[in-house]
Amino acid sequence: MTRFFLAIAFFLAVLSSRAGNGASTPPPQRAEDNVEDLARQSSFAFAGTVRKLHASNVPVVPATESTVIVRVDEIVQNAGVVTDVLGQDITVELQAAGSVKEGEQAVFFTNVATYGESISVREIGHIPRRPEALEAIRTQINAAGSRLADEQLQKRIAQADLIVTGSVAAVSPGPESGQRPPGSEHDPEWWVATVKVQSAVKGQAPHGDLVILFPHSQDLRWFASPKFKEGQTGVFLLHRTEDEKLRARGYTALDRLDFQPMEQGDRIRKLIQASR
Repeated sequence: MTRFFLAIAFFLAVLSSRAGNGASTPPPQRAEDNVEDLARQSSFAFAGTVRKLHASNVPVVPATESTVIVRVDEIVQNAGVVTDVLGQDITVELQAAGSVKEGEQAVFFTNVATYGESISVREIGHIPRRPEALEAIRTQINAAGSRLADEQLQKRIAQADLIVTGSVAAVSPGPESGQRPPGSEHDPEWWVATVKVQSAVKGQAPHGDLVILFPHSQDLRWFASPKFKEGQTGVFLLHRTEDEKLRARGYTALDRLDFQPMEQGDRIRKLIQASR
C-alpha cells in the first residue's frame, strides 16, 4: 500500500514539473531595456574599459571586491559634475561584486561619490558596450533626459500660483534684509525684484509692477535659486509664500526652475495644456 501511494506521489510530481516547464514565463528583461531607468537615476554615464579588479586609485576609497578601475573611453551622459576625465582611469564602486571582468567594455551609469585628483563613482548599473549600439544608447539617454526635464518642469508649473512673462526693472535688498543677525544659518538674504509684466501664462497677474522675493545668498540651500538682475527677461514661475521663519511674505522664486528664458514660453504653455 505504501509503495502504491509513493508511486502516485511520484507520478503527480512529474506531471506538476512538466506543467511548470510548459507554462509561459516572462522573459528576463534585457539590460538595454533599462537604459531610461538607469539614465534617470544617474548623472554620469560613460563607455569604459575595466582595467583592474578589486582596486582603487582614490586614497579615500579603499579597494574592495566591489571596486574596479575603469578607463573612461567615451562620455555618454554628463550632468555637468565631471570634467577632464576622458581617457583617464577612475574608480567605480560596483553594485555587485564580480559583475565585470578585467578587459570588459561596458557603458556604466553612475553618480559621483568623491572628486579630487581622480574621482570615484557609484554604479547604478551597466550594460555591455557594443559599438553599433552606442549611438542608440545615447539617443535613449537624451530622450530620457528630455522627458525627465519636462516632468520636473511640469511639476513646478503645477505648484506655481502665478506664471508671467516680463522683464526685471530693478533689484534691491529686501526691507528685512538687515533684521537678522549676520551668519544666521541658511539665511536667504532676501532681495526684491520689480518685474514689468508682459503677459499672464497662469493665474491673474496683479495690476502694475510685480514684486518678487528671491534669495540673494550663496548658501548651499539657496545656491541654485534664481539671482535676478536688472534687464533680465523671461518666464517667472512664482509661488505665494507666507513663512514667518524665513520672513518671507509674497511671491517668491526659490527653485532653479522658477525662472525660464523667454523662448521657453511655448514649451511651458504646452505643458500647462497637457496637464489639464
